[in-house]
Amino acid sequence: MEKQLEQLTALLMQQEQAQEESQRREEGMSQILEHVVSQQEPSHHSTTTTSGTAATSSSAPWQAKFPFGAAPAPHLSSSASLREFDAWYHKF
Repeated sequence: MEKQLEQLTALLMQQEQAQEESQRREEGMSQILEHVVSQQEPSHHSTTTTSGTAATSSSAPWQAKFPFGAAPAPHLSSSASLREFDAWYHKF
């Protein structure tokens, strides 16, 4: 039992390190994406509405909207109890 607990603790620590690394990569990718999106110029062409009148696009800068999945995933801390680990395991 004690050996299994040590293995679980080691795995939780590895998972925490992997999660931190993943979060750093995700933040870097988000910054790159924000930079790329901010560099793109919105099109300023005229379009025709259903009533036949010309409508122009807004001159306000276009804001990037990130999907819900861009938020960092929750991670289990190394001080979590076995009950918390079990609940987290079944939740995800």
